[in-house]
Amino acid sequence: MNKPIILGMIWRPRMEFERIRMQPVIWLPLIILSLFHMLGMLFVSRVKTEEWPLDSVQTPPTISYTYLPVNALIIDLLSFWVSIFIIGFIVYAIAKVFRKQVSLKQIFSLSIFLQVIPILALIIQALAHVLEWGEGFFSYNLQDLLHLSTGHFSFVFGYITIFTIWNWIIAAMGFQKVISLPTIVTFVIAIVLWYLPLSISFLFVTPVG
Repeated sequence: MNKPIILGMIWRPRMEFERIRMQPVIWLPLIILSLFHMLGMLFVSRVKTEEWPLDSVQTPPTISYTYLPVNALIIDLLSFWVSIFIIGFIVYAIAKVFRKQVSLKQIFSLSIFLQVIPILALIIQALAHVLEWGEGFFSYNLQDLLHLSTGHFSFVFGYITIFTIWNWIIAAMGFQKVISLPTIVTFVIAIVLWYLPLSISFLFVTPVG
């Protein structure tokens, strides 16, 4: 059987999960996804500045761009790697609780490939930001629909987009295919593993209002 490929996670995830189970790979997809993650973060954080000359209104403004500093980009990349391996260890522990025969290499390979959809969302967001498309369908979240008052739920719902739900489904599918966990358990794990980092970050955020 062939090795899993990154693009296959978009239109044929079941086949890729079977390949991950049979021939897990780690380093090449991790390097590729890390590069796309860095590019996405670099352009999604770009700030455009326009300076108009004081002596002439008709003169076009001077446009400059500011990007995320290199040290911040490196810290973000390190946190990206750490989150992958923390999630991997948590899933591995859950698999052992259910007495499933699965290797760490399979789990880490699965954790890496489950980053495909979030990075795809990041790349689309970066393109929309650079091309100045404004708000689009892919950027809408549950908070935009429900308009909850400021608080924990409004904070969490602000991160639930179509890509988030897509990734929950993909993750649950992967946990079932690679680890053979029950369907209900896979969805609970997918949502909890997404929610934990948000709940931690919420502790450091003071909602306005």
